[in-house]
Amino acid sequence: MPFEKKEKRKRRNNVSKSMIQYHVDRKNVRIEKEVEKCELFLSTSPDISWQDGRRIVELNLLANSLRSCKMCFIPLQLHNTESEKRQGLGSYLSVRCAECNFINIIQTNKTHANGSRGPGVFDINTKTAIGLTDSGLGARQFNKLVTTMGIPGITAKTIKRREREIKIPIYNVAKDSCLRVIEEEIECMSKSIPQEEAATPEGLKAKYDMCWQKEDPGDHIIVRQGLAPFWANTQAKLWGLKFAALFVEYVTLHQRQERNQTRMIVHTMTHLRFQKVKQALGHDVDKWSDINHSTKSVSNALYTLQKKAQGFSKDLIGYFKRCLSYAVNQNKNETEHLRQNILAIVPHFFGIHKNCGSWCRASENHKYKSLPNGKCLSGDDLYKDLCIIFKTMANNAHKLAPCSSTKEVESLHNIYGSKAPKRICYSSSEALCIRTSAFVSQKNLGYTYISEVNTKAGLSPNKVTVKHARELQTERNRQLAYSGKPDVKRRKIDHTLNKTVKQATLEKKEGDTYKTDICLQNISECMEIPYIKYKPELDKIEFFEGTVVVFDLETSSLNDDCCILQIAVKSTKSNFNTYVQPTKPISAATTAVTGLSSGGSILYYNGNPVSASIPEAAFQSFVLWLDTQSPVLLVAHNCKTFDAKRLIFNFSQYSCFKAFQECVIGFSDTLPLFKNIYSLDSYTQESLHKHLLENDYIAHNAINDVLSLESIINKSEVGGYFNL
Repeated sequence: MPFEKKEKRKRRNNVSKSMIQYHVDRKNVRIEKEVEKCELFLSTSPDISWQDGRRIVELNLLANSLRSCKMCFIPLQLHNTESEKRQGLGSYLSVRCAECNFINIIQTNKTHANGSRGPGVFDINTKTAIGLTDSGLGARQFNKLVTTMGIPGITAKTIKRREREIKIPIYNVAKDSCLRVIEEEIECMSKSIPQEEAATPEGLKAKYDMCWQKEDPGDHIIVRQGLAPFWANTQAKLWGLKFAALFVEYVTLHQRQERNQTRMIVHTMTHLRFQKVKQALGHDVDKWSDINHSTKSVSNALYTLQKKAQGFSKDLIGYFKRCLSYAVNQNKNETEHLRQNILAIVPHFFGIHKNCGSWCRASENHKYKSLPNGKCLSGDDLYKDLCIIFKTMANNAHKLAPCSSTKEVESLHNIYGSKAPKRICYSSSEALCIRTSAFVSQKNLGYTYISEVNTKAGLSPNKVTVKHARELQTERNRQLAYSGKPDVKRRKIDHTLNKTVKQATLEKKEGDTYKTDICLQNISECMEIPYIKYKPELDKIEFFEGTVVVFDLETSSLNDDCCILQIAVKSTKSNFNTYVQPTKPISAATTAVTGLSSGGSILYYNGNPVSASIPEAAFQSFVLWLDTQSPVLLVAHNCKTFDAKRLIFNFSQYSCFKAFQECVIGFSDTLPLFKNIYSLDSYTQESLHKHLLENDYIAHNAINDVLSLESIINKSEVGGYFNL
């Protein structure tokens, strides 16, 4: 500027010098702060250096931080790192510039502010606390996982601080989701109610059940140890949850907003808890019963009755339960019809059909498919006991008529168990509130609730988290659609039944391995483990040269290990009949059928003493008689399932069993033969005798049964198979 005045040029130069000095001073201040910061982070633990193990790093953030030095703006090199300061899973790296030797502090992860002052908190630590809450893990389990991969762990103290940080955000997400569900529930109900009935609102319906963190018989610590989810009646979502009280808070808040009363109908709830809910809401609350719980209570009453009722089998109990379920489902929301049908169940079983509805197809000679022998039940005491059970259910028909079930609520326990496992007691910990809030959020919002928690906590939602949550939700929807198919449900039931039968079979083969006071019982020591007895394969006898012998047994009971009381056999040459002294008690049912009873070592037939041999002598005499007929084929009616097994079991207890095996080549059962030839309602020996010989005989005496079976075989078409 050749024409600029000298004073003006001098003044401009002075300003430029002052500006340069100002920037230099600012740079010096920044350098001093960076040096102080470097000195702070250089004090790291010497046991693990930055070169040891692996780290969780945000690549984009690390790349931008290494782009230039803060002093000379020259790119930094990661291998020039001198030290590391770890805070949880995040780290501060001290990287020296190769050009100006300035130490730059590089973050491996993003940070966010927590509170009004203090250093920033690494996002990765807060998200770790959210992930541990979602997966149900703790600090110890998480550290086992990451240290196995070579990543330095995170202290329990750091996790606890981060849990306290996410407590309010995750609670607010759960609360907002519950309020949203209440609004959706009211909207669904308003759409389902006709316009003319809109003036009298039906009221909100809720399903309630307790999920215990720790079992306790008392109710004084129920708030600390249990949680009570309230389930929307028309949606698979939760209304509220706050250790059995948050639902009331939500519904009351909604009532204040809408300025109207909300009528609530709940299911299974204790009387004390029910009164507290009514008191908090300020209006009447109706209570329904859970149909599954009611059916189970009937089942328990029937099993109690089974102990004193002869012939009251497990299949009969199942038939009673099915009839109750049919009555409830066919009379939904019809209280009076349901009450009448429940009262008609017991008379229907006893052949009284005057109160039966259109569902009953019984005629004069009706055969009951699910009752013993196809005949109706009998007995005044049994009839009275059953009437008491079903009258109780009929008196509560107004609670059963809605066909309500808390099955969905009980399924929530699996989700809650994944957030707060029962093996760890969170009941006395502040973490319980966080984990139950996560449980509610996941049920109402799905797996994507984590993104909302991140947003509430001021963290980035992250594309990876959102993508994985959507994949989990898609897979869950696919599993629900698949498991809801009828063929899948049937296959699952069959699998469960087969598994139960297989387990019962193995337990029976192995015997008792654990039961009450098993260590106090006198059990003989086994020198070797017995082999497993498998069911033998049956061989068909095409041609037989020997003696066909008809036999029959009378036993002390129907058990497999019962003792034999009478043996009777007959061949074309001779016959054999003997009574055996009992070695086990004779059941009352056996005495009623056969007339055999005992008093000490004396055997009675119809109250008269009979001559009976000791078991070993009776069996030896029987074997000597068989030896005169050898080889022998033993024939009996229903021999395969009853007589043969019990005869072999009793003979195997004595020394004459080997001689018995040498004489007898096998058994033959006449029951399948008669089933293939004749079409009858019953194939008992008495029914066959009456059908073919047209007369009756005194049954359940071994010698009479043998003579009867021989006559039946000779009279029938199967006589050609046996030379009798």
